[in-house]
Amino acid sequence: MKISKFNSEQELKKEIYKHFKEFKVFKQTAFYVDKGACMYYDLSPAKKPHLLALKEKYYPFLRRNCCKNKDKKVAVISLGCGNAGKEKDIFGRFYKDGFNFKLFGVDSSEGMIELAEKNLSESKFDYKLLCADFSKEDFIKKLKHELADFDVKVYAFLGCTFGNVEQDYMADILYDMLEKGDKLWMEVAVRSEINEKGDMLLFERYLKYLDQDVRRDFYFRPLKEIGIPYENGEMFLSMIKEENLNDLKFIFRFKILKKTVVCFDGRTVTLLPGTIVDLITIRVYDADGLVNFFEERNFKFIAKECNGVGQFLFEK
Repeated sequence: MKISKFNSEQELKKEIYKHFKEFKVFKQTAFYVDKGACMYYDLSPAKKPHLLALKEKYYPFLRRNCCKNKDKKVAVISLGCGNAGKEKDIFGRFYKDGFNFKLFGVDSSEGMIELAEKNLSESKFDYKLLCADFSKEDFIKKLKHELADFDVKVYAFLGCTFGNVEQDYMADILYDMLEKGDKLWMEVAVRSEINEKGDMLLFERYLKYLDQDVRRDFYFRPLKEIGIPYENGEMFLSMIKEENLNDLKFIFRFKILKKTVVCFDGRTVTLLPGTIVDLITIRVYDADGLVNFFEERNFKFIAKECNGVGQFLFEK
């Protein structure tokens, strides 16, 4: 197996629980530990026709904007690679066309890395899977050492995962991770209308997620794991406009309605009525706002292509 582990699932869960005890917020990694990885792909829309058609645009976008020379040795670092389904399709095509590259898939969830290994096991191109929290300084140092011999390095955020995390914090992590000339390739959801009508259509779209039992169970799973009954509260959706990005931030939250006391990881946590626990976060971006956000952090904008879901390419 082409897997290197920098953290264990148990270590990851300890960090998740510690964060929850302090802030009453779940890190986004909480949803993909244990059975969460498989549950996520049970509700993933990746096989919908319009998204399958969109995948055909990834290859020409990269070919046109950053992978022009087949003589260059290219490293593609997929951050939060999940099951590497998209990577398998995209870079299988690069392999067939004679490119000299290696895929590095990085994910903190052992379950996701195992799914990625299963997905990529018959791929002919060179790859390595890294079970790691890529925000950790020691991992960044080891990764840079491993990438030292590559001519071109492309860091990828596929599956709209960038929108799940704290934006300023992650942008700073990326700036420290990338070296001068490295590329940052991102896939994000993009606002088709920058007006109140468009905002409400998006809100109504995500609000319908609460009517889907499988999706609601996935969102609630971290609370269930620590012993909180669903009947002790209610799940709801908030929409926030973030001025620095001009994006819409959708947060699925759980409001405690009945005093709840749980004990886990050796600690007691008391949740009183009115306590709100943040669960999954989704962002939908204004294309110009996202470009400006990264330009203000000294990334050079290279290219974009938007059609509901957008591709963006930056260079440090």
